[in-house]
Amino acid sequence: MHELTLDGIRKTGLTLVLGCGAGLSAATLAGMLATGADGFVSVALSLVALLAYPAWLWRKGDAGDTARLAASMAIVAIPAVMLYAFRGMAWQVDLHMAFFAALAITAVLCDWRAIVGATAIVAVHHLLVGMMLPEWVFIGAGSLPRILLHAVILLAEAGALVFICSRVVALLHAVAEKNAAQAALEAEVAAERNARMQELELATTALADGLAGLSRGELHRTIDRQFPDAYAAIQRHFNQAISALRGLVVAVAGGAVQLHQSSSHITQAADELAERTERTSNRIEEASVALAQVDERLNHGNQTLNQTVGRANAAIDSVQRGRGVADLAVKRMEGVAQSAVGIDAVIEGLDKIAFQTRVLAMNAAVEAGRAGDAGRGFAVVADLVGQLAMRSEEEAKRAREQLTSTQEQVAHAVEAIAEVDGALGGIESVVGDVHGLVASIADEYGAQVAALGEIGAAFRTLEEITQHNAAMVEECTATARALSEEVGSLTSLTDRFQTGTKDAQQVGQLQAA
Repeated sequence: MHELTLDGIRKTGLTLVLGCGAGLSAATLAGMLATGADGFVSVALSLVALLAYPAWLWRKGDAGDTARLAASMAIVAIPAVMLYAFRGMAWQVDLHMAFFAALAITAVLCDWRAIVGATAIVAVHHLLVGMMLPEWVFIGAGSLPRILLHAVILLAEAGALVFICSRVVALLHAVAEKNAAQAALEAEVAAERNARMQELELATTALADGLAGLSRGELHRTIDRQFPDAYAAIQRHFNQAISALRGLVVAVAGGAVQLHQSSSHITQAADELAERTERTSNRIEEASVALAQVDERLNHGNQTLNQTVGRANAAIDSVQRGRGVADLAVKRMEGVAQSAVGIDAVIEGLDKIAFQTRVLAMNAAVEAGRAGDAGRGFAVVADLVGQLAMRSEEEAKRAREQLTSTQEQVAHAVEAIAEVDGALGGIESVVGDVHGLVASIADEYGAQVAALGEIGAAFRTLEEITQHNAAMVEECTATARALSEEVGSLTSLTDRFQTGTKDAQQVGQLQAA
């Protein structure tokens, strides 16, 4: 089917007009055969002659003015041939309607000239043939009023058809112009769309290349191609994202190197700390052993002091017995010599006690020097014991002198015995003092033993803490090594990115450092 344009409608109308003409011709010939009308051959030749020229033009594909005019004149001439073929028959008058139908059919050609040409054929036929051969047109005699009536009706129809045809043509022209404008607009839109598509393809290709480089880890590649204004923001944002990602990767790589160095330092420091902790633990163990030895010696010294206290008690008892002997000496002067011998033995025992006390003080001073700060109290006590030993020796010396004086002054026995009694009282007092001092020393020794016990417990706690610290140091070392391995994995991940020559040199320097 032809397109809805003026030329298309005219081509379709030409086909329709020729088809209607062929149909009317066939109907005319069939009617003549049915009615037995004469002149069949002449009518057939006339019909063929009328349709031959326009059919030939249509066959050539010509739908121009000549073809349309020839077809319209042929189709309105066919009813004239029909009137001739059925002249004298009752329904000859009815066939006049074929003129108006044929004239109306010519409207499909959308050509006012074809309508005017067809109207002219009908008018000439009615005017000339109706006046000269009225039997070919009307039943009975023709008259001018009848011809004029047909002419008025014909002109009215022709005018209406010309008006409609002109309006249709004008409308089709307007539609054609509108279609042309629409086509131009569509062409312009298509051109703009093609330009936009080219811009989009350009931007998409450049963006695809950039993303392909990004997928390969090439962070130094940016989109340098100039993008259209509509896609400039995409280029700018992509380049900014690449720059930010490059900075991030460089920072991560540098941080990984720094973290690797830090973890190496941590591992080294942890190893050194483990060695120092082990040495400290060994020293603490040695100190604990030494402290146990000091504690054992202090216990032995405490036992010695207890023995000294017992001997001081025995000395006090001896002095008391000596005073009893001195009382008896008042009554029994003859036993003074024997008593002097007993006193000499007692003095000799005191001298021995003083000597042992001095030896004990010297040992205590030595042990206090070995104990360090913890033995300062022992040093003080040792000094006091040494002083007491010296005083004991002095007292023993005085007693010996007294005894010598007693032996030399036997004659003055009573006075000497009184003096001996007083001296024995002094000895008793001194020995009592010695007893108190030795008891104080024993108490101090007990306190020192308790303090050393607490120190030993503190050392054991310190040893446990040191062992716990050693275990924590081993865990820290293992964690530092694991951290170093993780940093190595992170570095291997960042190595696949290419951040450019300058950034690569910086990372290489960091790795070398």
